[in-house]
Amino acid sequence: MRKRLAAFLLTGIMLTGCNKAIDTQMNSIQNNVPTVKSDVEKDFDDLTVQANLGDASSQGQLGLIYYYGKGLPQDYSKAFYWLQQAANHGDKEMQGMLALMYEKGQGVHQNDAKAFELYKNLADDGIDLYQSKIGDMYLKGKGTTQSDAKALEWFNKAANQGDAAAQYSLGVIYAEGKGVPKHYTKAFEWTQKSANQGHAIAQRNLGVMYAKGEGVKQNIVSAKEWLGKSCDKGYQDGCDDYQKLNE
Repeated sequence: MRKRLAAFLLTGIMLTGCNKAIDTQMNSIQNNVPTVKSDVEKDFDDLTVQANLGDASSQGQLGLIYYYGKGLPQDYSKAFYWLQQAANHGDKEMQGMLALMYEKGQGVHQNDAKAFELYKNLADDGIDLYQSKIGDMYLKGKGTTQSDAKALEWFNKAANQGDAAAQYSLGVIYAEGKGVPKHYTKAFEWTQKSANQGHAIAQRNLGVMYAKGEGVKQNIVSAKEWLGKSCDKGYQDGCDDYQKLNE
């Protein structure tokens, strides 16, 4: 049952979370024939039973179904309830979803301080995604006191684990001198690492650095290459800069 449900969920758990709801009912061919439940509906019913019995995995999956609105209307309040139940069992992925909902005010009153608290717990566990998130919140003073030094500390932790977003952020910090002296060589090194992982904005920044010769020897061919990659990923600034280089 869970294998079928997992396959069902994977089609919806993407960055946008805005997929169309699927049809989960099979209508009777004739009026006197009872409605037959689909496999997904049966799985959902079983999942609800298990969730109500306290199974953390089922609670988390049920929360995600409500969050993304897969097979039924999207309901952030129900999503928050079930994700919180799973999070209370120690499910770190669901704790991260709970933090996101506090940050966005989905199914609960918006609360940056609570979001920061939950993200911080996950960051302290060494999860690079949340280390990068904490760095960003320190940088912006969101849910906590603004601190360039702490932002740098957490971005470094995440970046050294290979987190592309943190590597991009370090590139910006060194390029702009946020809380540290400007250092174009370090800016280039971190931006390049992020760009090599496919981060579209980092790819654009890398192209600009090659075009200007910042932190690296000027190379227009390489500049066009990276700006083109950024543009191919749909980042408009990359497209605009690529066009300027070709004028």
